[in-house]
Amino acid sequence: MTLKELLNKHRSRILARWVGLVFDTYPAETARFLKSEPDRFANPVSYTIRCNLDLLLDDIINEASPEDARLISRRL
Repeated sequence: MTLKELLNKHRSRILARWVGLVFDTYPAETARFLKSEPDRFANPVSYTIRCNLDLLLDDIINEASPEDARLISRRL
C-alpha cells in the first residue's frame, strides 16, 4: 500500500484529529463551541477551518505545489 493510499484510507480520521487539534488551540470555552456547532452561519470560524483543512489535506495527499496550498481560501 502506498502512502497516498494509506492517507486516503484514513482520511476522515486524519481530518477529524487535525481539526480537533486546531480547535484545541483556542480557549476551552471557545474550543467547545467550535466543536459543537457545525452550522456554517452560526459558526463561520469552525466552517472555515474545517473547509480549509479539508482542502489542505487534499493538497498534501495529491502532492500539490506550495502555490496551490497558498491559494486554498480562493477555492472556497
